[in-house]
Amino acid sequence: MSPQTTCKANQFRCGNGRCILWKFKCNGNYDCDDESDEADCDECSAGYFKCNDGLCIQNRFKCDGDDDCGNGSDEANCTTCKPRQFQCANGKCILGKLRCDGDNNCGDESDETNCVRCATGNFQCNNQWCIRDSYKCDGYDDCGDGSDEANCATCKANQFRCGNGHCILGKLKCDGIFNCDDDSDETNCVNCSGGHFQCGNGTCILDKYRCDGVNNCEDKSDESNCASCRDGQFLCGNRRCILKKFKCDGDDDCGDGSDEAKCGKFVVRSGPY
Repeated sequence: MSPQTTCKANQFRCGNGRCILWKFKCNGNYDCDDESDEADCDECSAGYFKCNDGLCIQNRFKCDGDDDCGNGSDEANCTTCKPRQFQCANGKCILGKLRCDGDNNCGDESDETNCVRCATGNFQCNNQWCIRDSYKCDGYDDCGDGSDEANCATCKANQFRCGNGHCILGKLKCDGIFNCDDDSDETNCVNCSGGHFQCGNGTCILDKYRCDGVNNCEDKSDESNCASCRDGQFLCGNRRCILKKFKCDGDDDCGDGSDEAKCGKFVVRSGPY
């Protein structure tokens, strides 16, 4: 049927100009090539369920474990799921075989928690989640508790082995960010990568943290020998930068006492000691 300018009284005009019988409007089937006959349905025909976006699907597809609406609304708020289905914490129904298969089928990960035993080809995390075996020791914390990256005998060629046995991607070594839980990826760096500053203890930090008034290196080397400090900071006599709020606060934050010199009055610190 070719596109028509107007349709007959007993017909519905699709968005692309085609005409279909009105009885096919909102019947749960896409009779228009552009699917416009199933959009903006105020009411669906008898025997059909209305999705959140106005799409109509047959009632038998409601709570069947498949996302027939495309937005999950046909699988939400299911009082009970059908036999051989699993009910997610959010009320969604999924096929039972998808339970503990390593994929987040529920959308809230409830199908992958409290798994007594993971399916074949999957790894069980310490938090009882299931992930695919291929994600074990791949440099990413897929479990969320780091257990998939712990006790790795060896890491892959493109990975770095942390001091605690975890594996991370090699490119994260000496990148200025602590990716290993024990910070071992930022120690003993011969040279830091571009855009990074090497601390006196060998740690790498991002250049933007140099002379920012915060002790990012932990040995204060990032705040030493600063030619000038940023707005909101005080330049100590030893060329360190500290935040101005630490000036005349009663503590020697500079390390040479210069932040507590020439203070108009003694500062009495309040709070617990």
